[in-house]
Amino acid sequence: MIIAIIILSLVLIFLLSGIYCNRNLKTVLYNLSFKSLPKSFDGFRIAQISDLHNCEHGKGNSKTLTLLKNAHPDIIVITGDMIDSRRTKIDVSEAFAKKAVKIAPCYYVCGNHEARMPDEYAILLKKLKKAGVHTMQNEIITIKKNSDSITLIGAEDPYVIRRETEEPNSEILNKTLKELLKQNHSDFTVLLCHRPEHIKVYAEHNIDLCLTGHTHGGQIKLPFIGGLFAPNQGFLPKYDSGFFKEKDTTLFISRGVGNSQFPVRFLNPPEIPIFVLNAE
Repeated sequence: MIIAIIILSLVLIFLLSGIYCNRNLKTVLYNLSFKSLPKSFDGFRIAQISDLHNCEHGKGNSKTLTLLKNAHPDIIVITGDMIDSRRTKIDVSEAFAKKAVKIAPCYYVCGNHEARMPDEYAILLKKLKKAGVHTMQNEIITIKKNSDSITLIGAEDPYVIRRETEEPNSEILNKTLKELLKQNHSDFTVLLCHRPEHIKVYAEHNIDLCLTGHTHGGQIKLPFIGGLFAPNQGFLPKYDSGFFKEKDTTLFISRGVGNSQFPVRFLNPPEIPIFVLNAE
């Protein structure tokens, strides 16, 4: 009887914590310093939305949008999985985009969920473009401020190509970055992509800052251990959430905003990261 009560109590704690985590969306401020950042971009603010998965915090994502607005970002980057391949609701993404672009310029790259559904992805791209979002399908964009500039690199999820070629994801990303970086670009580069596990590829191309998602922070956090599971990494993933360094590349993995197949988080609340770039 005592054992049953203990088990029931633990399950209840887990479920209540999961409900709290799911709803406890907050902005998290990160100050980052770079020697290569142009002086004009000192204090530049980037807000990241990742893994929305049709999620709505507040009616029409009112809470998400209010948090974004109050953070005063210079740009908003969306790093994949706006929609969910299991329960696709493009209208949620469209409604969010229409309001987000009024806060700051928005830049989007797809994740694996969009890549799984080429027809729906095409519809989403059309709606995002109409809303005013910069949809980055393996391209670079220069952002200028005074006489300085930084370069945003948008890499589509490799599955967009792998559906046909069966090449490894790392090789697809390597080829993509190699081709993109042949173009004229500034010394400071920010890569927007979905998958963090290819950090060594990003570092080989001397990316300064790489913003990713995909892992949902490991979904369930184990005290003193970290995330329990992440796609493409399995159990106890090396790259679950937060910052990682490889050579001169700083990689960040967002815990994301929504959930996918597994609907419960534990010790792992959703987040909207706000990065303040500082010139050393």
